[in-house]
Amino acid sequence: MRSSLQTKGKKGIPLSSRPPYGYIRNPENLSSWIVDETAATVVRRIYALALEGLPLFEIARTLHDEKIERPSYHQTKHGYVTYAGALDAENPYAWHESNIKTILGREEYLGHVVNFRVRKPSFKSKKQEFLPKEDWSIFEDVHEPIVDKETWELVQQLRKTKRRRDSLGEVSPLTGLVRCETCGGKMYHHRSKKGNHDYYECANYSNSRAKFVQDHCSPHSVPSKSIKAILLDVVQKTTAFVREHEDEFIKMVQEDSSLRQGETLKNHSRKIAKNERRIAELDKLFSNLYEDKVQGVITAERFAQMSAGFEQEQQKLREDNETLQSEVEVFKKDNEKVNKFVSLVQKYTRIEELTPIVINEFIESIIIHEAVWSEATEENRRLGTRSQRIDVHLKYIGDFSVPDNRTADEIEAERIAEEKAEARRKKQREYARKKLAEKKAAKEKEKADAEKETAPQGNPAPKKSKNSA
Repeated sequence: MRSSLQTKGKKGIPLSSRPPYGYIRNPENLSSWIVDETAATVVRRIYALALEGLPLFEIARTLHDEKIERPSYHQTKHGYVTYAGALDAENPYAWHESNIKTILGREEYLGHVVNFRVRKPSFKSKKQEFLPKEDWSIFEDVHEPIVDKETWELVQQLRKTKRRRDSLGEVSPLTGLVRCETCGGKMYHHRSKKGNHDYYECANYSNSRAKFVQDHCSPHSVPSKSIKAILLDVVQKTTAFVREHEDEFIKMVQEDSSLRQGETLKNHSRKIAKNERRIAELDKLFSNLYEDKVQGVITAERFAQMSAGFEQEQQKLREDNETLQSEVEVFKKDNEKVNKFVSLVQKYTRIEELTPIVINEFIESIIIHEAVWSEATEENRRLGTRSQRIDVHLKYIGDFSVPDNRTADEIEAERIAEEKAEARRKKQREYARKKLAEKKAAKEKEKADAEKETAPQGNPAPKKSKNSA
């Protein structure tokens, strides 16, 4: 039986006696699956909720509230698969986190057949052990897919990041995307119970301070609302430009990619050719060395020592060439990435708000730089107007800058207006500091006067008597 199953499994025939939730056996061919539309709609709903950034428990609760039957109940009820006791459950809508986790991780929803995921140590045992993925046999595009590849891959990427609720019981959609520019670490989300303090801070800074470590990164603090406002602006401007100037956008990205690739590809080609020449030289050296050994010019021990060195060098050169060649292949796929981004933009007519789905589909990473103060001094580094740079890297195209269509006069006018605004702010700050200093001086004077009035008076010196000596 085991040999028969191995043969069937290697041919791409599904070995599972129970098709995954969303599929049923084809009545005309029991070795193939067809889509169960009712369950497939629920599967797509689960992936959509995962794209919104909801944790497993929240997804399970949402399905329960929507009165959706859990997989075992649905399949047993319709006779697709029989699960003992499934119809006797008190609550047929009680989804469990494990149900959601299994559905989100199955490649079968891409239309693939996955065999040899588990095995039994012995035919006498009922226990199963999971095999590593490299031991699986995956056959692509065997049956109709329920989830598209882009959605499935995006969900797998989101699952790698743990999502915790904040003080208000909510999950931030920016979790895992915000990074510190200085140390490259994650940025932690902080939110007070009243919600009036909502910001991101460098994790290395927070953790080091908590452990009283002196050498740590700086805070890089930035309000969450500022990040979201910038993200919405970047996504709206980029998508609008792609819709109106698609050909120009593709040309710009490809030209930029070509400029970046040109020198890199040239250097890679040079290194690969150089390594190949050295590999050929080592082959000749090894051949000559072998002849010297046969003729007795060198001893067997010396031959073994030198040949081992040649083999190690050759192995390293081959590994370097494989790495360089793989990078070259990555460059060649840039055109595909541009087309994927255009297809992503075409999914949306217009983006009015920054939803979790928009964030997860469009944003690759957010890099936060340290804030800069316009009037900072060595004594006080937080003086003046605070400005902070935030880099937004989009999926497939990275850090893309939309062309500025303003005229030179408009740019100059905006610069002058900003200088005037900064001058007004500076004047207001100086006035505020002056008033604060006056107020502080007045308080100190009042305090000094009060202390003088309440101070005990000294005893007067006794008058001398006339009869005194």
